[in-house]
Order: sequence, then structure tokens, then C-alpha cells
Amino acid sequence: MNNLIFGTASILFGGIFIIFIKEKYKGIIQSLFTGIGMLFNIMIVISILIKGGSILTEILFPFPVGKITIVIDHLSSMFIAIISIGGFLTALYSIGYSKQYIENKKGTASFYFFLSTLIVSMILLVIVQNALAFLILWELMGLSSFFLVIFENEKKDVLKSGLYYLIAMHLGMAFILTAFVILSIKTGSYDFKAFSVLLKGSDAKINTFIFILFFIGFGTKAGFFPFHSWLPKAHPAAPSPISAIMSGIMIKTGIYGILRIILMSAVPSKGLSYFFIMVSVITGIYGILYAIAQKDIKMLLAYSSIENIGIIGLGMGIGMLGLSYGNRYIALLGFSGSLFHLLNHFVFKSLLFFNAGSVYIKTHTRDMSNMGGLIKKMPLSSALFLVGAIAIASLPPLNGFISEFIIYLGLINEIITGHIIAALVSITSITALSIIGILTLFCFSQVFSIVFLGAPRNPVDRINEAPLSMIIPMIILSIMLFAISLNSHFILIYLGKITALFTGEINAFQTNRIADILLNITIVFSAFIGIVLILFFIRFLLLSKKKISKNNTWACGYKSYNSKMQYTSSSFSNSILKMAAPFINYKVKKESNKSIFPKNIILNTHTEDIIENFIINPMITAINKILNLFSWIQNGNTQQYILYGIIFLVLILLYVVGVK
Repeated sequence: MNNLIFGTASILFGGIFIIFIKEKYKGIIQSLFTGIGMLFNIMIVISILIKGGSILTEILFPFPVGKITIVIDHLSSMFIAIISIGGFLTALYSIGYSKQYIENKKGTASFYFFLSTLIVSMILLVIVQNALAFLILWELMGLSSFFLVIFENEKKDVLKSGLYYLIAMHLGMAFILTAFVILSIKTGSYDFKAFSVLLKGSDAKINTFIFILFFIGFGTKAGFFPFHSWLPKAHPAAPSPISAIMSGIMIKTGIYGILRIILMSAVPSKGLSYFFIMVSVITGIYGILYAIAQKDIKMLLAYSSIENIGIIGLGMGIGMLGLSYGNRYIALLGFSGSLFHLLNHFVFKSLLFFNAGSVYIKTHTRDMSNMGGLIKKMPLSSALFLVGAIAIASLPPLNGFISEFIIYLGLINEIITGHIIAALVSITSITALSIIGILTLFCFSQVFSIVFLGAPRNPVDRINEAPLSMIIPMIILSIMLFAISLNSHFILIYLGKITALFTGEINAFQTNRIADILLNITIVFSAFIGIVLILFFIRFLLLSKKKISKNNTWACGYKSYNSKMQYTSSSFSNSILKMAAPFINYKVKKESNKSIFPKNIILNTHTEDIIENFIINPMITAINKILNLFSWIQNGNTQQYILYGIIFLVLILLYVVGVK
């Protein structure tokens, strides 16, 4: 426990200490303290991993908080590791990214302070077992991330997106607060252990009602459909390192909250499990379809995060269904696949957001239609983006393939259990997961080809590679992708200790059985990587003494090749988006004069989020209309405002007298 105290204190102290440091050293100092904090935190994770069990500490606070139980179990330790590593890499990346702010004479003290606050609040959030403390930390996490989202608040659209995010987070928190209030009233306690006793002794209806409340609250943070609309607004508005930590880590606190509620509750009902699977499948398909439709690279990555939350949720749903049918092996596969994909998503999505930030600071645009040909100017960033794209598309030999493979195993095993409904749901989910995989491959083929390949659509003479401080975190994340893939069997054994919290003690044979399958996959992957490296080495030797001639690329007979002859992001995805048009509100608008050979043709494609367009916006309009009915109250008359205050005080006085 002392290591965690030192670790979090170091991160927080760094955020405060940099206020007094010169601007050009703030990022370095923050990275140093965050790195020290990461090392202390990793030490306690390793201790839990080696010794097993959990660390429990109780701290007594005055009324109304009372006793706060702090528990570091295998589930908490996994999140501590992810938050600590991700926080350090974000701080390191920010050294280079923040140079643009320093050059524009914009102070970065608040950036680093709220970054450290965000990291610390997330670490503490996953270890507290007290509702009041949890809510305080949840609010602290939300507020610190809000101030980071609006860091560039001189931009009107950034401020608007930040306020949208803040409102969405508080609406989600209202549901979490409601659920905790109900549990606290019924138990007379804020302690999670008391909640667990109540929920495990309650009937299925109460459990389902409480779970739905928590799911809406935590699902809003995670980005489940239909509570996702804040992600594609907040992520593009935030600085890229903040987008990375929000997408790669912060939204996973919503997943953590759902997992913790599952642990506290009785065995989930079959209906609730099917509901969770259905919502997750819709989330996954919805997210990737909207990702394909985007021109803004960061908005595309935000919708892609929604898709990956759907995959993580699908694994959780399989685990819940396994518990409801009393099949521990399916539960093991489901929860293991979900947790594995959570880990994978943290790595490859952080890498991709970092890369998008590198592209942005060099091109000063997020619009992919204005990019192209960057592979020649930013070769290292291009190669690292390709690694992340292969991983997120779940292609072997990288780690995204492993986690989805485990989820597929869970779905296949559900089919052979003999339960007809479970089999039908599994077949549907396999089909949906396959479609998501195909669309993801298409989506990131589009991004890589439009952004990095082909001819530049704008001048790129002054563009060069990103600073080393931004490249190093991306290299570390790329190494992690390969390391996770080549050590997946060891990671699964560790994840088996987490899944045991949900399923009870599982026969070691079952975990080892899956680990053996992953070991065989690792051997194949290692052989493939080895063969590729050998072939490249042989090629290098053969060409080392030969003269290399360079010629222009064959342009299909055209002599004057230009960027207008290339695919744009819209034309690349047009065929798929036309098929999905009824589901994503895809619109194409063509403008030209009516001559046979028009001089100018303007083609615009546009998608609108159906939840925002048909639910959220009409609700906002209705609320505005209702509030406008009372606009006469605000008339600018000071005497009338004083009268309102006097009337309010009189009403309060009358109420107090009446109560007495």
C-alpha cells in the first residue's frame, strides 16, 4: 500500500510543482514525477501478481463519510497498471505536443496540473470501496478531464464541445448517484461490501433495476449506444494527448464500474445477459459505420472507440451469460476476452491518437481530405500508424487478433451448449463481430491510404517528422503490441486470476487449455515474424552491392498525375456508406451548373448521429421552449430581482415555522 501512496503522491506533487517551474521545463518535470509514480504503482501490481490475493486497508473519516475500505485486488491492479503506464506515456508525449502552446505564449501549467489530477483520481477510483468516496473521485475525474478538453478554450467550438461533455457526464452521474442512494438507504451504509450482501440477497427484479441504473451511468462514460454522443465531440476538441488518455483509459473506468457491479451482484439473469450482448453488438456496428463516414481523423478514432467498447461489452455479455447458465468455461472465455481487449484497446488506441496528434501539429488540420503523401515526410510516424492500424483491425500477428479470437471461442462454445436461444444469439453475434472486423479493416485501410499514401493534397515542403518526445511513446506502445501478442498465453493466465473473481475458483485445466491454444498461435506468429525478418535480411544482402535505379510510378497512362485523381475519404467509403445510409443518416449533395460540361462540381457528403439528431436535439429544443416561457422573469430590473429574493426567504421562513 505504501508504494501506491508514494506513486500517487509523486504524480500529484509533479502537477503542483510545475506551477513554479519555467514553461519550457514543465513537461519534462511532469514526465519525471509521473514516471516515478508509475514505477511505484507497478511495484504494487507486481506484488499482487506474485503473492496473489488482495490488499485491504480501512480508513476512518468523520461523518458523513465514515469508513472507507480500500481494496487492491487483481481487477484493481490491472487498471492501476494501465492508468499508470498510460499516464506516463501521455505526459512524455505532451513534452513535444505542448511546444505549439509555448510558441503561442499559452501557459501549460493548468494542462499538466489537471492531467496529474486526472491520473490520480482514476487510480484512487479503482481501489475505493465506499460510495461517497467513489462519487467524489468520479466527479474529480470528470471535472479534471473537462478542463483538459477545453484547454484550447479560445476556440468557440472547443468550449461548446466541452460543455456538451460536462453535461453528458453529469447526466450519467445522476444515474450512478440514484443507484448508490437506493443502496445506501436500504443498507444504511456507503460500503460496497454492504451493497453486495444486499444485492446477493435480493430478488432478480431489484438486481436488474439497480444494474440498469448503473449501466446507464457507467455506460455513458464508456460510450455504449445510445449514450455515446459525447465521444465524437469531446475527443476532437481535446488536445491529442488528452484524447489518447480519455479514449485509451478514462472511458474504461465505465467498464470498471460495470465489472465491479457485476461482482457485487447476484448471478445475472439470462434476460439481462442477452440485453447486454444486444446493446454491445449494436454499439460495435454503430461505432464502426460512423467511423468510416468521418473526414476528421480524430472524430473517426472517437467513433472507433465506441466500436471497441462494443467488442469489450460483447465479451462481458458472454461472461454474464456463462454465469447465468452455470457454465464457468464460457464465463471464463467471455470475461477473459473482454479484459484482454480492454488491455489491447488501451495500447493501440493510445498509439493511434498519439499518431493523429503528430500529423495534426505538422499539417495543422484534422481533415483527411487535405492530407496525403505524408509517408515520405513522416516515415516513422507512418510506419507506427500502420502497426496500430493492423492491431485495431485484429489482423495477425498483432494483439487485437488474440482478444477477438478468445471472444469468438466463447461464442462458439455457447452454440454447442444445446440452448437454442443462446445458440441463435451466438450465431448472430459471430456474424456481427465478423462484419465489425471487415469494416474496421476497411476503415483503417482508408485512413492509412488517404493520409499517408498517394500524392499530397496540400504543400508538404515544410513538413518533417514529429519530435522525438512524441515518437518515443509511440515506439513503446508499438513494442507493447508485439510483446502482448507474443506473450498472450502468460497474460491469459494472469487474466484468469481476475475472471476467478467473477466465476469462483476455476479448474486450472480450463485456463491452461485456452493458454495452450494461445501458445500455439504465438509459435505460429513468432515463426511468421522470423521468416519476414529473414527475408528482409536476405533482400538487404542481395541489394547491398547493387545500384538502385529510381523511376516515376506508373500512372496508368496519365502523364500529368495530380492529387485530384486520387480517392478522397468520401469517395473511398461511398459504396459502403450508401448501403448503410438508412442507419447512419448518410446524405450526398451535388452542386454544379446545368451545362453539359460544367466547369465546377461540388460534392458534399454528410452524416448526422441519429441519436443526437432525433433524440438529443429535439429534447434540447423542447427544453429551450419551456424555459423561454419564463424568460419574462429575467427582465434586467434590479428591484424585481431583490423582490424575488425576499419572496424566496419568506417562503423558507413560512416552511420552517410550519415544520416546527
